[in-house]
Amino acid sequence: MNVYQLWTTSDYQSLTMLDKRSNELAGKGAKDEIRRQLVSIATLKDTWTPPHVMLQPYWDERRIARPMGDCSDFLDVSDALSGTACETLRDLVEPHAEFLPLQIVSPHHDDLEFYALHVMNEIEALDIGRSKVSLYGERVIGIDDFVFRPEVIGKAPIFRMPHNPQRAIYVTESFRQRVNESGLKGFTFLLHWSDDQNVMAKLEQRHAKVVEKQQAARARRLAQPSVKEQSLSQTDRQAIAAADSEARYYLRCGKNDAPEFVQDRIHNKINEARDSSKTLEVDIERLSMLLGCLWGQTICDAIHWEWIKAVIENETHLAIVACDRSHMILPLQFIGGLLEHPERDQTSRITFKYLKEGQLEPGDPGKYLRFQVKYIVPPQ
Repeated sequence: MNVYQLWTTSDYQSLTMLDKRSNELAGKGAKDEIRRQLVSIATLKDTWTPPHVMLQPYWDERRIARPMGDCSDFLDVSDALSGTACETLRDLVEPHAEFLPLQIVSPHHDDLEFYALHVMNEIEALDIGRSKVSLYGERVIGIDDFVFRPEVIGKAPIFRMPHNPQRAIYVTESFRQRVNESGLKGFTFLLHWSDDQNVMAKLEQRHAKVVEKQQAARARRLAQPSVKEQSLSQTDRQAIAAADSEARYYLRCGKNDAPEFVQDRIHNKINEARDSSKTLEVDIERLSMLLGCLWGQTICDAIHWEWIKAVIENETHLAIVACDRSHMILPLQFIGGLLEHPERDQTSRITFKYLKEGQLEPGDPGKYLRFQVKYIVPPQ
């Protein structure tokens, strides 16, 4: 038995939820209500009201719209599957999961069918005693190394577990095989565990290499110069707010737009500015300030970091920090580096996603470790 976590790729168009009355981007309250329903284990087919969603083309680095796939992340707690994917998988996943219709309101795409994948099969499949987990009291709040209980999983092709992250959807080999044989696009499978010792040996070797790289990176960060924190003045706060407001106007983002949507706009604008044919038209310093303040503010909004002034080797920088001061980012320098060096991997969006999904390695309070994702590592 192999157990995978179901993921989606960013190579295809995605979906975002809209407000039914205005068809503007949905607010946090409406999204949270849908999220609450999708992590429940009771069937929703008789009470479900299809939310309005819109396709996001996600322009790539060549400024070409990405193609339509069969699987897209939906509100971080589920996946949206095409009608083709649903028909391909229906006989396999029912009654462990159901497909709930979504109302596509994007221009020229009203004929498309997409469904939210609602997994109702929640089981205690994790062998907590043999897995490497983080606990809060008796509650599992993080899983580093997985050991599953095949006798509990049985022949189930798909399931959830009552642990954090609750949004995670797990599938077995029958699900993965059906997807691959059918040629469905947009699915990614992250192998977590196998009862085949040869497969586990390779998985452990890969994990050991990742840990080794993380430890080396941590050692490099520990050697960084000392940081002295200063509080923001009223002028500093006004300048950040003004840059945030101007950047939102520039990118056509509203104050209540979801951080993920704003990050997509920032990501696309950086790609546009990095276009060699337009380099001379861009005021890099000005754009770094506007996008850097907006990028940093969305992180503060999403994960409750805060702005400070950081004095590093007698130079003062605007920075955002974790509440315990374990980690720090200099948003203006980070965005400026991406704009000035188009040869580097464009990691503005993936850095945000890494932080929001809680993947940041725990640090020591008060160390102000500098953090950013520098490289995009393709899946093996």
